[in-house]
Amino acid sequence: LTFGVLIFLGLGVSVVYPGYLAQLHDMSLARSSSILAGANLTMIAGSMLCGVLLTRGMTTSALFLVLTVVGSIAGIGSFAPWPWLGATLAALLLWQVCTGAAMAICASLLPRVVTPAHRAAAAGLLSQTGAILTFITPPVWVPAAAGQWIVPALIIVAGWVLAMVLLPRHA
Repeated sequence: LTFGVLIFLGLGVSVVYPGYLAQLHDMSLARSSSILAGANLTMIAGSMLCGVLLTRGMTTSALFLVLTVVGSIAGIGSFAPWPWLGATLAALLLWQVCTGAAMAICASLLPRVVTPAHRAAAAGLLSQTGAILTFITPPVWVPAAAGQWIVPALIIVAGWVLAMVLLPRHA
């Protein structure tokens, strides 16, 4: 379930952010889309950082709590109407790092919460969750983000908190 919430957040931001950024900083949609596409690459850094921290003994719950706090703040900062593009982009990059790390946590938990006989089915379920959310997310995010920065920011905070609550504790 945590995975689904993270997909909902990440896809939602990807759907509405180019238009929001273009309007906020008076740039073309092509430029803002390119910025978001480049920023998505920082998710890789987040995944690698997560791997390093987990192999050095940090617990998944502690790391996810840090990601929830930092990711929420970065999500708010990504949508806050900063007059400086640099502040907006710094928040966006941090948001992407947190999202990449959180997705890595979900992947790392799979072998601990699913028996070996059911791992392929669980992986398929994760894939189908992403596919289903591809259809559900845009109709929720697009109206929610229309003309207001605070609504997407609140969705991000609520989503991070929900993802934290849904994270398996026994892993």
